[in-house]
Amino acid sequence: MTSLASRNPLMKNMNVAIVEEGKRIRFTYKVVPGKAEKSYGIHVAQIAGVPEDVTQEAERILEGLQQEHISLYKTKKAKADQLSLF
Repeated sequence: MTSLASRNPLMKNMNVAIVEEGKRIRFTYKVVPGKAEKSYGIHVAQIAGVPEDVTQEAERILEGLQQEHISLYKTKKAKADQLSLF
């Protein structure tokens, strides 16, 4: 969704500034221009009191998805680097 702002001049990405302190985050309550560098949904769930076993499972799933994305990116990049015969 953040890429939509580059296609439409009426759209802007905004996010809440975050201060990371180790594995903990702190929301500054300051809205700044630009997209967030990463998702903080699991952190928000922890702050909201979602049980630890649920957030740990979410972290495990997220890590797997991130690794899959990295793997897909490398595969696509490798294919893009190869010359086409046609």
